[in-house]
Amino acid sequence: MSLDKITQPEGSKKEKWIIGRGMGSGSGRRCGYGHKGAKNRSGRGKGYGSGFEGGQTKLFRRLPKIRGWRNQDVNPVRVAEVKLGQLNVIPAGTDVTIEVLRTYDLAKKTDQAYKILGTGEITVSLNFKKAKATKSAVDAIKNAGGTIEILEKKPLEKKAKKTASK
Repeated sequence: MSLDKITQPEGSKKEKWIIGRGMGSGSGRRCGYGHKGAKNRSGRGKGYGSGFEGGQTKLFRRLPKIRGWRNQDVNPVRVAEVKLGQLNVIPAGTDVTIEVLRTYDLAKKTDQAYKILGTGEITVSLNFKKAKATKSAVDAIKNAGGTIEILEKKPLEKKAKKTASK
């Protein structure tokens, strides 16, 4: 076999069908797209265009704007992470809140809650109010003679369905 004897298999190569070149070409006027309607419009893309859901309101129009919309995933609560070793600056016996942490530059102004991490060693006994903490941090605080009031995450309450009363 030599290269000059190689041919393409029958039906593997089709001529391109040129459309929109007048009535004499056999595919002029509507160019095979039919009369009017979404399937005839330019820019419809694959199917009926991006976001089309069969006449149902599109997803991006059903959702609220993100700006100012409070959702835990979109706009989460800022939590200051404080290591145990950093807390030795605060005097013993102090009731620690987010405001106290701000005065000692352990939390930023924008932080709304705080969480104590078990990194480092605490030597002073402190009383923590409304705190989140790791298990190792809770053990270390109790061993140092302090107390901690854990802030529990409340489960979301489901709204009761309204029943039609007659």
